[in-house]
Amino acid sequence: FWIDLMRKVNYGKFTWKVHNFSLFKEMIKTQKIMSPVFPAGECNLRISVYQSSVNGVDYLSMCLESKDTEKSLGVSDRSCWCLFRMSVLNQKPGFNHMHRDSYGRFAADNKSGDNTSLGWNDYMKMSDFIGTESGYLVDDMAVFSTSFHVIKEQNNFSKNPGKDAGKNGNIVSKKNDGHYGKFSWKIENFTRLKDLLKKRKITGLCIKSRRFQIGNRDCRLIVYPRGKHFAIFL
Repeated sequence: FWIDLMRKVNYGKFTWKVHNFSLFKEMIKTQKIMSPVFPAGECNLRISVYQSSVNGVDYLSMCLESKDTEKSLGVSDRSCWCLFRMSVLNQKPGFNHMHRDSYGRFAADNKSGDNTSLGWNDYMKMSDFIGTESGYLVDDMAVFSTSFHVIKEQNNFSKNPGKDAGKNGNIVSKKNDGHYGKFSWKIENFTRLKDLLKKRKITGLCIKSRRFQIGNRDCRLIVYPRGKHFAIFL
């Protein structure tokens, strides 16, 4: 394994070289092989590679997965919205690498309703990956990488019970009469992020905030920052 990590947690590139890949050919048919862990925002991520059959065709599958390495208090509340590109690098000069782009909110575990794994089970055909002339597998070595950009965000949520004035002018709580609160979500360097998103050919791209609760319902703010119009939904 070989790691190249830019030491800025909110954006960077992670490269993973796997030697003696033929030793894993049978293994990836039934289980994943995992890269070492690298930090991204509040999360710890890693690349997973395995083989899937889609409509009778064997594909190389590749995902970005969250991996909690710190069993400390508050880990389950950690999450990060991440735009990422996953690549299989071509090792022959002049040949093109394989890239695919995606995005989503990662969490340390699935208790928050966020993703712990995002990617493709049909990333590329196995025949293209292992072909002797393709350039992706050379000297029994494969090179996988991911580049990522995490939004730098701050969240604040406060809620209060409904209140009303009593007969003597005193403020009393009203039961079962609505919920009151405020959720604020600050995204830093939003203009730069918007410019970055314009370069990605991803349809329906949106940014989702962390969850917050109104009554017994889980809610999020959803922002669509691309195009001529700026839209926010709850």
